[in-house]
Amino acid sequence: MKKLFVLVLIISALLVGRGFALDSLTYKGKANDAKTNNDNANAEAASIVKAAESGDAESQYHLGFLYFSGDGVPLDKAKAIEWWLKAAKQGNRDAQAILGAVYFEGDGVPQDLAKGVEWLQKAADQGDAMAQRLLGWAYFDGQGFAKDSKKALEWWTKAAIQGDDKAQDALGDAYSIGKIVPQDLAKAVEWWTKAADQGNYFAQCSLGQAYSKGLGAHKDLNKAASLFEKSAERGYASAQYYLGAAYFFGEGKPENMSTGTGWWLKAADQGHSSAQCLLGSAYSNGFGVPENMSKAIEWWTKSALQGNAQAQANLGEAYFEGDRVPQDFAKGVEWLQKAAEQGDAQAQRSLGVAYYEGQGVAKDLAKALEWWLKAAEQGDAQAQRRLGVAYYFGEDLPMDKVKGVEWFQKAADQGDHRAQDALGDAYFTGKGAPKDLNKATEWWLKAADQGNAFSQASLGLAYFEGLGVPKDINKAVEWWNKAAERGNLKSQYYLGSTYYFGENGFPMDKAKGLAWWTKAANQGHANSQDALGDAYSAGNSVPKDLAKAAEWWAKAADQGNKYAQCSLGQAYSKGRGVPKDLAKAVSLFEKSAEQGYPPAQYYLGVAYFMGEGVPENMSTATGWWLKAADQGHADSQSLLGLAYSNGDGVPQSDSKAIEWWTKAADQGQTFAQQHLGEAYYSGEGVPKNIAKAIEWWRKAAERDNAKAQYRLGRLYLEGEGLPKDQAKALEWLKKAADLGDTDAQELLKKIAERNK
Repeated sequence: MKKLFVLVLIISALLVGRGFALDSLTYKGKANDAKTNNDNANAEAASIVKAAESGDAESQYHLGFLYFSGDGVPLDKAKAIEWWLKAAKQGNRDAQAILGAVYFEGDGVPQDLAKGVEWLQKAADQGDAMAQRLLGWAYFDGQGFAKDSKKALEWWTKAAIQGDDKAQDALGDAYSIGKIVPQDLAKAVEWWTKAADQGNYFAQCSLGQAYSKGLGAHKDLNKAASLFEKSAERGYASAQYYLGAAYFFGEGKPENMSTGTGWWLKAADQGHSSAQCLLGSAYSNGFGVPENMSKAIEWWTKSALQGNAQAQANLGEAYFEGDRVPQDFAKGVEWLQKAAEQGDAQAQRSLGVAYYEGQGVAKDLAKALEWWLKAAEQGDAQAQRRLGVAYYFGEDLPMDKVKGVEWFQKAADQGDHRAQDALGDAYFTGKGAPKDLNKATEWWLKAADQGNAFSQASLGLAYFEGLGVPKDINKAVEWWNKAAERGNLKSQYYLGSTYYFGENGFPMDKAKGLAWWTKAANQGHANSQDALGDAYSAGNSVPKDLAKAAEWWAKAADQGNKYAQCSLGQAYSKGRGVPKDLAKAVSLFEKSAEQGYPPAQYYLGVAYFMGEGVPENMSTATGWWLKAADQGHADSQSLLGLAYSNGDGVPQSDSKAIEWWTKAADQGQTFAQQHLGEAYYSGEGVPKNIAKAIEWWRKAAERDNAKAQYRLGRLYLEGEGLPKDQAKALEWLKKAADLGDTDAQELLKKIAERNK
């Protein structure tokens, strides 16, 4: 669940800090300039007091400011309000505007929205831009009036036309958001430009965002960065955040991670949650700052406590994974839950994993699937793939391979290599998708190019077999090498077999083959362990060592490898490399046979037939031979034929005997060929046919079946079905005798005595 360091710049036009605030109560009189020294200030104040007391409204307004600020007179906000009231009642619009503001803020007077609106309205009606803008905010926020966006827009427009930069900024926001007027990004840019040109840092930042994304203006990263810089230098946290990103990613500024994180730090110190989050990620990865996980946690925590979902997700994953912090599943889940509930897809997916694995929460597959579904519906590829697995394999969901493939497809289309691999498998097997070898290899190739070792192994096999791609042993080895180097044991095994046997014309290199098998076997790959057992058993390119063979077979057999179980069973049955132990042999044959391996079924049948390691039981013996025979195992077919011929363990049936012997004989099984010859010679189960008998005996004889050689020798000797030919008769009889056939040996003795 490791969260990658992905920094996403989010455009958001926020109106925070742009409404009522006393920083907007700008003194509009000359007294502001009369602060060079106390004497001048006192003299100026005395002059203003005299004029105010004589009833001059402008002076009364100015005197109110002097008392409000304590400039040349004692600080006295009550007196300030008193003088502003005198001026306002005489129709002074500046005083009316300032009174409206202080009543709204409750600064120097009890807050009174109705009075505030009354005075603002008077000033606004006289064309005071500040009052018009503040009246617009009153209508927008529903303070002193019912909310009325249309009137808010009307008053902001009046103020903006007069050049009020804050009203111009507010209009820019309104057109950008498109809630109280139809969205018009070009108009938004037009108003922000007017405000930005007057140094309004809110507008500079918003305009910078517009240029950075090409929204309402041509995309111009340099212009965007320049605007962010102007705003950032005024201390605006959002602009500092965006300027940091411009430096960090080299967008409109020379790439400089250190400068980028420096600006993020300024914004973060002001409580900007996105900057805090990214600063945490920078410390986590050592980007632009020294790697420091404790600092990362500190910044993520500050951001997370403000509700930043990304920071909450980062914290959750850090604690869940124990990523350079003490692992704490419960704490991890707590933060992931907060982020997930805010809709963070990655957190939703990670929370699903927590429920799936039962870490930090009670294991709950239904909840895991619920969270994965939320993340998947937002396009999270990993969640889509996990849902695919759940449906495809029926993990706490009704198995639905088609639905599983649908989710695999969504994730695969986003480049998730595991989903691409799974999709390739689905098309290859035709389970959940139409069988399509071309599509299978197409998806495997996409995953393999991303380094997916499973797909690389599958592609190797596809090229080896010519499935969905032209058969090409060199390409097969190339893909297997890639997968093998990534630790894929199956590919190491395939490489071992290809080199060891020189398959498909590939240059044989037994040493290389053994090296790959050994590499995989030492990592526990059962097929490779079995292959090494075979190599040591045969002494093929390694010194023959039956004990080593048994050792490797035992490792593979313990993993349930049916081939090794059968080979080890034979070793125990004969005492080759291990002490002879018929009961152990039978146990191993049984394990392999139950997995459907025909040779093991054959040997198990023989064990029951002979009563070796198990009680003798012909019926059980023939049952196992039948299982193997049905899979085409020639030796089992041959013995099954004999069982039917004799009625051993099965009802006697010459026709069934012939049927099974024929199947075995057609595969070159000499015992069956010899018995078929006997059947045709005697006419048991088939019409008597000496020519067919000779045909089958000859096939068996040519493959050193002693009894068939004896039969042919007799026929040549007696001239039965064949021309009488003593030389040929002696030739076949001698072959049979040399192989230990007692009938042939006796007959040769008689012939020798007769010829004395």
